[in-house]
Amino acid sequence: MFSFRILAPIMMCLLTGCTQLLWTLNDYQSKGYNREIKIADRVNGIFKYNNISLTVSGGGDEKDFIRLPENGVGFVGEKNIYFVTVNGKELLALDAIIKNIPLKMNDHDKHINIGVNSYYDKNVNAAFKQVMNVMTRQSVDELTASQKTLLESNGFRATKGYYQRLVSIEGIIINRQRLGNSFPDASSLNDSYQVRFYSDYLSSNIDAGKLAFNLAMTPVTLIGDVILSPLYLISAMQ
Repeated sequence: MFSFRILAPIMMCLLTGCTQLLWTLNDYQSKGYNREIKIADRVNGIFKYNNISLTVSGGGDEKDFIRLPENGVGFVGEKNIYFVTVNGKELLALDAIIKNIPLKMNDHDKHINIGVNSYYDKNVNAAFKQVMNVMTRQSVDELTASQKTLLESNGFRATKGYYQRLVSIEGIIINRQRLGNSFPDASSLNDSYQVRFYSDYLSSNIDAGKLAFNLAMTPVTLIGDVILSPLYLISAMQ
C-alpha cells in the first residue's frame, strides 16, 4: 500500500497533467507468478460506434491513440466501457436476429463469463477474448421455415436439436473514469446484467495490478459517434 508521502506527489502529478512521470515511478515490468485477474461489473447498455478516436494524454503535448475498427459495437458497464474490436459485425447481426428469434449465448444462470487476454496495449486497462456458443432457445421443431432460413443464412447449423454456431469476439476494456464526460450517459437504460472477466494464465513480465493503477490515472478523450441501443443482445448472454 502506498504511504501518504508517496501518494501525495503522485496525486499532485495527476492534477497537473504529469502522467508520464507515473509510468516511471510505477514500473509495471516485473517477474513472477501473476495470480488470476477478475473484473466484476454490471453491463446496462450496448452501443454502436462509428469513426471514433480515443486519445490518451501522455503528459505535456504528448498524445497517444488507442486503435479501433472504423465502426463496431461495445457494451456500457457501470465501471468500464467495453469496445469490441474483432467480429463486432457478427454481434450486430446477432442483435438483429434476436429481435425475432430468442437466442442464448451463455449456460451460466447468474453471470456472463468472458476471458481476459494476457497481452494488450499499454494504453488500455485490459483486453478480452471469448469464443461463445450461440444457440436458439427453441428447438428446431419449434421454429418456422422462415426462421430456419434466417438462421442458416447467418451461419447457424442444426446440432443436437437446436440451431447453434460459434462466435469469437475480442475487445478492449477502458475504465469509465478515464473517459470523463466524453462518453454518453447510459443511466436511462434500466436493465443491467452482471459480467465477470476471468484470467487463468501465468505471466513473467506483466504485473497487471500495477498496470491497472497506472492506466486508471491516464485520461482518455473520445471523439466520434456513439449510439446507445436497447439490450437485445446482452439479454441473450444471460
